[in-house]
Amino acid sequence: FTKINMPKGTYIGEYVGLVSTVSETIVQENHYNFQYPTCDGGIEINGREYGNIMRFVNHSTKPNSEFRAINVDDMMHVICVTMENLKAGTQLTVDYGEAFWMRQNFNPLVV
Repeated sequence: FTKINMPKGTYIGEYVGLVSTVSETIVQENHYNFQYPTCDGGIEINGREYGNIMRFVNHSTKPNSEFRAINVDDMMHVICVTMENLKAGTQLTVDYGEAFWMRQNFNPLVV
């Protein structure tokens, strides 16, 4: 939840963790893997053991924040920013995306 008012486009934080190939992490039951934005999609950020608070942002089908890939000094980073103006006390949410729910064998729209 936010502690302050946040205008649209506010940087919230970076999604961090152990970067590895999908084949190395796919065998683990892990809900904190984030698909690294590469051309082949074969890299993930594993936030389970080495992540930060960004791994706890909840899912929503009507998110108020989003993860974005940015390049800083030739290194890819995944950051979270607000998509709308948020008042203090608002829960931060993102859309986990279809690939996440397919891996869980779950449809969040049918609950």
